[in-house]
Amino acid sequence: MRRVGRDEALAGTIDLRFTAEGLSPGQVNVAYGLYPSWRGRGLATRAVLLVSRYAASEGAKEAVIRVRTSGTCASLPHDEGAAASPQASKRPRALSM
Repeated sequence: MRRVGRDEALAGTIDLRFTAEGLSPGQVNVAYGLYPSWRGRGLATRAVLLVSRYAASEGAKEAVIRVRTSGTCASLPHDEGAAASPQASKRPRALSM
C-alpha cells in the first residue's frame, strides 16, 4: 500500500500476481492486507482499484481475490443471496476488469 500520515506509518500491503496456481488465462491474483488502525478509510479499495487498472493495462481481464474472514485479512461484501458461511467466504471472488 503506502505510508500515510505525518509519521509515514505503513498502512498495509498489496500483492499482484499474473501467474499463480488456479488462475485461468487473463486472470490475475490480488492479495491485500490492512492493519486494523487503518481500516475504514478507503485505502484498500483505492489500492485494489489502482493495481486492477495496472493489471488491465497489461492485458488482464479478471482479478481474483481470495477472502479470509479471520479478522486479519480484509474482506469483500458477499453477493446478495450468497451464503455467509466460512466455507463460502473462502471461495475465490472474481472481479471483471
